[in-house]
Amino acid sequence: MNVVELGQESLIMGEVQLLLAEKRTYYSLLRTGVAVFALPLTVFGILWATLSGSPFIENPLFTLPVGGVLIIVSLLGLLLVYDGWTKLRILNTKIRALKASDAIVDKLII
Repeated sequence: MNVVELGQESLIMGEVQLLLAEKRTYYSLLRTGVAVFALPLTVFGILWATLSGSPFIENPLFTLPVGGVLIIVSLLGLLLVYDGWTKLRILNTKIRALKASDAIVDKLII
């Protein structure tokens, strides 16, 4: 191998490392989205268990704002999950393309 080939290999490996670092970031975004989505369900379950269901119907001034906030937080969690999932798919496509273009990268990445 000459110096040019070694430089090109190190450049490709640097790009793969960058893509894998971004992949870890998007996995954490996905994990955060799942947690944010689960939080309102937990709050709703605790409210339902402690208030035994009847004050929700009797007090709409409490139910509507709390329900609205819980729905908004759930939608935010779903948005984070969707965003992380789509970006992970894009990164996986880029990593597959790099694997196909270089035999050394193909051997290193499963």
